[in-house]
Amino acid sequence: MLLEPTPDSPALARDYCDSVLADTHCDPETVGDARLVVSELVTNAVLHARTPIEVQVLVGPEILRIEVTDSGLDRPHLWAERDRGGRGLPIVQAVASEWGVLDQGSRKTVWCEIAVNPRAEDARQPAPRVPRSGGGGGGSSRSRSASAS
Repeated sequence: MLLEPTPDSPALARDYCDSVLADTHCDPETVGDARLVVSELVTNAVLHARTPIEVQVLVGPEILRIEVTDSGLDRPHLWAERDRGGRGLPIVQAVASEWGVLDQGSRKTVWCEIAVNPRAEDARQPAPRVPRSGGGGGGSSRSRSASAS
């Protein structure tokens, strides 16, 4: 999803997150955590980058990944808690299992991963059997990045 840096962008990003997660196996707590994190990351991009923002919500069997990309020059920092503001990344850090920043020259992506808790009705059902095929890799990998400080 592409967004302009406006005050409406965090709400639009939450709506997008809801639409992506609507038909997934994520429980309400995971959905709530994703909404919170996407809102915080987009708010940071609106306030600090002031450039167009790209939001991606990617759902895997065990991990939900949120990526927020902008062209701002500033890199995110964890600040000591202040009376006003500065709580976005500490919230992300508390909710996410991992987070970091991918520096792409003129762009940066702040990403985080949240463990997926299955909905109660999904947890009671046995996992579907996946037929094994002979040969071929077919494995998946996740890249890891150092957390920003």
